[in-house]
Amino acid sequence: MKSKIIIDNDCLVNLTGLERFNVFSLLRNVFSQILIPVEVKNEYEKYLEKEPKRIFILDRLRPNEGFWSLCSISDSYSTDLLLKHNGIDKGEAEVISQSEKTGVNVIISDDTKFKTAYNKLNKNARIYSSLFLLALLDIHNYLNSPVDIFKELYKIRPFKHSDLKEAYNQASAELQISFEPVKISRKTYKNITEPRFRKI
Repeated sequence: MKSKIIIDNDCLVNLTGLERFNVFSLLRNVFSQILIPVEVKNEYEKYLEKEPKRIFILDRLRPNEGFWSLCSISDSYSTDLLLKHNGIDKGEAEVISQSEKTGVNVIISDDTKFKTAYNKLNKNARIYSSLFLLALLDIHNYLNSPVDIFKELYKIRPFKHSDLKEAYNQASAELQISFEPVKISRKTYKNITEPRFRKI
C-alpha cells in the first residue's frame, strides 16, 4: 500500500535539480500523496524566477487534495510553540504540526539542524533525506541510471558513503525487505563522487 509523506523546502529544491531524471513523476509509483505545507510552498516559490523548473510542482499543487497537496491542516498554537526551538524555522514548524494533525509520520528533509532539533522533541515521525527517496525508487527498480542520478544529487548536495548506506538501510526497513549490499559499495560511491567515472 502506498503511503503519504510530508516534504520540506530543502528537499524540494534538491530534487528539482534532478528534474531531467523525471524524479517527481516517479515518486507517484511509491507514494499516494506528498504534503507540502503552505510556508514551505512560499519558501520554494521565492526563487521561481531564478529556477523556472520549480513551476512543475507549483502548477500541480492542490489545496488539501491530490498527489501534490498544499496542506494547511496544522495547529497554529503548536506551530508557534515549535518556532521557539533553535533549528526550527516557520516551514519546518508547519511540517511537524501537520505531521501531528494528519498522522503522516514520514518527513523528508535534508536540513541537519532541523533533524537535530526534531530529535530533541521526542516525537514519533521519522525524518529521512532526499537520498532515502532515491534509494526507495532504486530498490523498486524505477531508476534507469541510479549512479548518474546520485552523481547529479552529489553536485547539488554532497553526501558521504555512510549517508548513502543509511538511506538504503532506511528504505529497506520501511519496505520491510533486505537489499543487496553492492548497491551501496564504496566502489559505487567512488563512481558517484569522481568527476570522471564509468558505470558499474
